[in-house]
Amino acid sequence: MRATRLLAVITPAAMLLVGCSTGEVEEIESHREFKVLGTEEIPKEFISGKGQRFVLSGPAKFVPDPVGGPEPVSPANGSGARDTRSEDQMTREELAHALRPVMLYKDHEYTLDGPAYELADAIIAARGKELKTKGSEGRARVTNDVDITPGLTRPQGIIGTDTREVKRDNTVFPSSTRVLITNPTLTFGCSGQMIGPTTILTAASCLHDGSGWLPTRSWSPGVDSQDTNPFPYQGGSLYPDPAGDTPTFGCYTPIVPSEWKNGQISVSHDFAIMELGPMYPGSCDMDPPGDDVGWLGLWVPSESALEGRSGYIYGYADKGNWPQIWGSHGPLTDEGAEIRHEIDTSSAQKGAAIYMFDSADDRYVVGIHKGTVVGAGENHGRRMTSGLHTWIVNHSAL
Repeated sequence: MRATRLLAVITPAAMLLVGCSTGEVEEIESHREFKVLGTEEIPKEFISGKGQRFVLSGPAKFVPDPVGGPEPVSPANGSGARDTRSEDQMTREELAHALRPVMLYKDHEYTLDGPAYELADAIIAARGKELKTKGSEGRARVTNDVDITPGLTRPQGIIGTDTREVKRDNTVFPSSTRVLITNPTLTFGCSGQMIGPTTILTAASCLHDGSGWLPTRSWSPGVDSQDTNPFPYQGGSLYPDPAGDTPTFGCYTPIVPSEWKNGQISVSHDFAIMELGPMYPGSCDMDPPGDDVGWLGLWVPSESALEGRSGYIYGYADKGNWPQIWGSHGPLTDEGAEIRHEIDTSSAQKGAAIYMFDSADDRYVVGIHKGTVVGAGENHGRRMTSGLHTWIVNHSAL
C-alpha cells in the first residue's frame, strides 16, 4: 500500500516537521497521518496515523557510537539472562508491557500512553497463524534468480572459510531494498531492510544500545561505494536526489519495544522499525522510497517450513570496499523467538533481513540478523513470529 504523502504546501504540520512551533493540528488527507496535541515545539503528546496516543516521557538519553559497529551482546551487558521466549509464551500482561512502543522525536522520547493491551490482544489472536505480507519490486530492475539451494544442510560460516560474495547489482531488486544505516561520517555500520513503501526493518541495537539512543542515523538503500554514484537513490534530505552525494540524515521515526529500551537486551527484543512516512512527526516531505527500490514481504513460516531450509543474509558487511553489499546463505534452525544459523556475517550486517524463498520463489523476510552467539560459535537473529509480525504492522504504515 502506498503511504499518503504530506501536503506540498506549508501547512502547520509541515512547519512542525522542520522545527517550527504549531498549535493543535491534524493532517487532512488520511487517517495514516498524525495529529499533534499542544502548542509547544516539543509536543506533549500526539496521535499516530493509526490512532495510538504517544505521550512525552522527557529528554532522551544518548550514548556514543560504538567504534566500527555494534559488538556481540553478552548476558553480562544486559539483564543477566538470555531470554529467547517468543510472544506465544508470554501472558497478556507481559506482552502489554514488554512490547509497548517507544519512539524518538527531536531528541525527546515518547511512549504509548499506557500498556499496549490492544496490541497484546491482537498478538494473542494471531498465535499459530502463518502470516504473510506481500513485497513489491518498485521501479527497480529485477533479478530472475530463485532459491538455488533448497534444503541445504551443509554448515557455512566465518568459523571456516568466508563464503560471502559481493553484490554489485545494488540498483537491481532485491539488492535495491537493502538499506545502509550509518552515521554521517560512515564510521558506524548497520543494515536494514525495506518492508514497505516507507518502512525500514532493522535491529533495535542499531538505534538504541539498551541504555540510551545512538545518535541520529543516516540511511540509504542500494549503496555501493565503487559506483560513480554511491548513493543512487538519495542524498541530502530530499528523495530521490540525482546527485547521490550522501545518505539522508534523519527524516524518520525510530521505534523500539519497551523491554529493549529498559535494558533487556536479548535477541527476543532486538527489533525495531524506522518509519519514513507521515504516521509520526518525524518524517520529511518525500516520495515513498519503496516506490522506487521495492521492498520484501514478511512471512511467519511454520517450524517445518523453516527448519533446515536455506536462509539468505545480504547487508553492508565491513569488508571489501565499505560500504557495499555482501552476503551468503545457509540452513536455518528454529529456536522459538530465535533463528540460529552459520551464515557468514560481520558486525555491520546486524539488522539485515534473514529471508527465504517460498514455494512460488518469492522472497520473504523471516528474521532479523543480530550477530554472533557469545560462546556458541554460531550466529543468530530474531525470528519472524506472529507476535513480531503484529507489532510491526501495528506501528508502521503497513
